[in-house]
Amino acid sequence: MSNYKFIENGSVTSPLGFVAGGVIAGIKPNNTTKRDLGMIFCEKPCTAAAIFTKNRVKSDTIYVTQEHLKNGVAQAVIVNSGNANACNPDGRTTLSSLQRALSVRHFRSSLSKSPSARLRTA
Repeated sequence: MSNYKFIENGSVTSPLGFVAGGVIAGIKPNNTTKRDLGMIFCEKPCTAAAIFTKNRVKSDTIYVTQEHLKNGVAQAVIVNSGNANACNPDGRTTLSSLQRALSVRHFRSSLSKSPSARLRTA
């Protein structure tokens, strides 16, 4: 681990080229105060990895993400809170819409119910 540098009080945006943001997307209808949808974005495609559920019940979003991370490269990640994604349909269609909207070539995602919400910089 000698090639790694610990950044005291660092965050997901500490590495150069990374930005992140979050919004109150209303994934749970009663939520009006907590950010529940976010994006982490890198200016350039970078090394990426993920840990997935071992549950037999998986949504299309899990299969899409597994497929896209096979090469170990990503540029953006959508994250959410308040939704396990297990019953979300339409992962491939949503992914295509996000790619076009963001003009991201190597887009990798963990999709949410409200992926079209605008993100503000954290």
